[in-house]
Amino acid sequence: MKRPAFFLACAVVAGAVAGRAVIAPPAAGLGALLLLLATGITLFLRWSAPAAAEHENHRRRAVLTRVLLGALFCLALFQQNEIVRRERLAEEQASLLQSEGPHAFRATVASEPSRQGRDGRVVAILRDVAIPEFSGDGLRAPGETNAAKETPAPIRRFAARVELSLSPRAAEGLGEDLPVPGERLEISGTLRSLPEAAHPDLFDYGAYLRTLRVGARLSVWDPEGVRRADGEGSESEASLYRFLMRWRRSTLKRLDLVLPPDRSAVMRAMLLGETGGFEAGTRDAFVRTGLVHLLSVSGVHTGMLALIVFGVCRILQAPPRLAAWVTILLLAVYCVLVGFRAPVVRASIMAGCLAVPVLARRAVDTLTALSIAAFFTALFNPLAPFRSDFQFSYACVFGLVTVRPALLELFSFSFRDRPYSVRRLLHFHNQWIAGGLAVVVAAQLAVIPLLSIYFHQVSLIGFLANLVMVPFAGVLLACGWAFSLLGALAPAAEAWLGAILSGVSGVFLAVARVFADLPGAAMWLPAFPWWAAGAYYAVLFHGPHMRMARAPGALESRRARMLVRLAAVGALLAWVPFAARASWLGGEPSDQFRVAMLDVGQGDCFVLRLPNGKTMAIDAGERWAAQRILQYLRSQGVGELAALLLTHSDDDHIGGAPDLIDAGFVDRLLVGPNRSDTENQERLEATIRRHGLPVAQVARGDRLQGAGMRLAILGPSPETNPGIDSNAQSVVLLAELGEMTFLFMGDAEAPTETDLVEAYGRETLEAEVLKVGHHGSRNASSPAFLSVVRPRVVLISAGRRNPHGHPSPDVLDRLEGLGAEIWNTQVHGTVELRTDGRRLWVRPVRAPEEDLAIPRALRDRSRESATP
Repeated sequence: MKRPAFFLACAVVAGAVAGRAVIAPPAAGLGALLLLLATGITLFLRWSAPAAAEHENHRRRAVLTRVLLGALFCLALFQQNEIVRRERLAEEQASLLQSEGPHAFRATVASEPSRQGRDGRVVAILRDVAIPEFSGDGLRAPGETNAAKETPAPIRRFAARVELSLSPRAAEGLGEDLPVPGERLEISGTLRSLPEAAHPDLFDYGAYLRTLRVGARLSVWDPEGVRRADGEGSESEASLYRFLMRWRRSTLKRLDLVLPPDRSAVMRAMLLGETGGFEAGTRDAFVRTGLVHLLSVSGVHTGMLALIVFGVCRILQAPPRLAAWVTILLLAVYCVLVGFRAPVVRASIMAGCLAVPVLARRAVDTLTALSIAAFFTALFNPLAPFRSDFQFSYACVFGLVTVRPALLELFSFSFRDRPYSVRRLLHFHNQWIAGGLAVVVAAQLAVIPLLSIYFHQVSLIGFLANLVMVPFAGVLLACGWAFSLLGALAPAAEAWLGAILSGVSGVFLAVARVFADLPGAAMWLPAFPWWAAGAYYAVLFHGPHMRMARAPGALESRRARMLVRLAAVGALLAWVPFAARASWLGGEPSDQFRVAMLDVGQGDCFVLRLPNGKTMAIDAGERWAAQRILQYLRSQGVGELAALLLTHSDDDHIGGAPDLIDAGFVDRLLVGPNRSDTENQERLEATIRRHGLPVAQVARGDRLQGAGMRLAILGPSPETNPGIDSNAQSVVLLAELGEMTFLFMGDAEAPTETDLVEAYGRETLEAEVLKVGHHGSRNASSPAFLSVVRPRVVLISAGRRNPHGHPSPDVLDRLEGLGAEIWNTQVHGTVELRTDGRRLWVRPVRAPEEDLAIPRALRDRSRESATP
């Protein structure tokens, strides 16, 4: 069998994927594995003596290889099944523990703590989480039984890892130095289940945590809630990490002191994988240009580091073998520094494999090195294939190995029968221009489906941008490592090294933004369905080596096959967006009105797709919600908002607006009369001035023109005192298409409702769909107002476990008394509605089995319902 390492890696990855879909009984999985191993050993012993005929030896090797592949498949499936079982047990434990209130825990730090979010909270992963003070009686811990009683034994250990989140005040209890991996902590906090997905097309943080073997989140707010456990933990492990992490933290601190915030964030990400702290628009600019892989440690960075180390060793006259060993050793240390990220591990293993000719004088080709890296990564971490960094890294390199040679031949010119001067020019073209273009095109083609799934857009200038920026990134990394190492050893040189790094990183960012600002830099691409992604890769990677024979006519044949593949791939890329636009929530003008109530926590954001094809939004949630809103808009093919209506100036309604404006998604801003003196209001006004965005203040009686339907502003009243509570000044919007009316109340409460009833009456206010005021507060949705509106469908946007108790039980009782369907972001996540003016369809992201916020008669509703 050719390329055995490739098929071994495929067997392990396939087993890991199958282990998620098929949960076999433990005895069956283990039995199949043992049976295959026994069969393999028996056949190996029986065929230990070589046969006389060569074809018989070949047949025996083929049989043994297939048995080994089957055993590895079963092993990976068995590993994944065990992980799934522990995940389910962890979910049950977390559900029980969070209902019991705060608990005391004892755990070992498993990852380097990092500061995340704008509030600077400290986040780390914990392992070996013990629960010394808990003695619940609803679950059995793994392997524990109680022989004296028939009741389950108490939970003594959590079945999975836990994500620890410390507030800035709580982190102060640990002193100046944060704990390092291997240290033992005593924690008193609240354990919660993992968050659910807000929408299938958005980033699922809970699924991401599961790929890290995390089964719950532990939050601590009290400075006394966390402390080091004296005399416990692995001292040798902690000592090893302490030295490396002190250098890492010192480097990050020096970068922050020397560089401006945006340049520091880029260098922190490129050198050590710290991906937080980017200014608004920076990451989006790199996504638009296809350069997002440069904003985190990846195989590109690791390969450049290996080349730098090996080159420096050779400049210092070190023997090739010594230089190779030093490079491998430093790559291993680098893996520890960046937390064993999949691209770095892949590149480090590949570098070790490709160094074999130097160390042992035996050649290892690139595909075999890639396969060995995938084999060991998936075998020792069965969850790695489900991580985006693993998928991007291996797909990109596999494209380089298999597609680049054919593209190189396609882009190259023949030297035959050419003058000498022309041959020199063609040689330069084939080596540098065609070679670089083949690398960039192969890498981009290999990750297009993944870009569609994770970012919903593909860069149209990524080929050119990567040709320019990847070599530039090598120069920037060399400057960064020089500052990190030489600056620490020679403080006198730190100032001028920092000045050089600041200048180079500033030019790097400026060039990236120039590429991002080019017209048509990126195009929307919907998430590929699994079958479309499979068809894409089958076309692209079928016959990986493209039959690189040198027979007469072989070159023309390979070029023709490559052109056919590119044509098929291009047709698929053109068809997928067209099909998506014709889907349930497409983007072409139609006679339907579509509304999406986004799950943005304790805040509001509604996306309205109008019959004329334009899109507008009502409110923008808190500041953290901006990225979720942008992801949703991209996933639906929305390139801009014709209007963003901000109902009032509370932070949970305007917080994300500046980031939406910075991203270039807002064409016009509509505001009400309310203006506060908050930090978010000042940031919004500064952003408006910076972009020169047109702003219009709306008032009662205004209508939005050119919408293809009726959009009317009903409130607030001009007589409303501007000095009263901001909720009383909230804008109220009425949307009407045919027989269907939607009423969006913002944060309006009972006084505004009374004013609306007096001003308009039932004829105007009666609506099929009501977005209740102030997240379902008890001060809103008064009985008199509801008796006038008489909604059939009610929308409530509120955060899970919010401190205000929204929605109020009294409000829910009143709504249930009307017989209205209640859709709540706390329960259903994002909720999408569409209407043709006569019928109404409602589709929630998730349909829970049981929740008090939903009338009992509605708990068994299907995921998509139609109201005639």
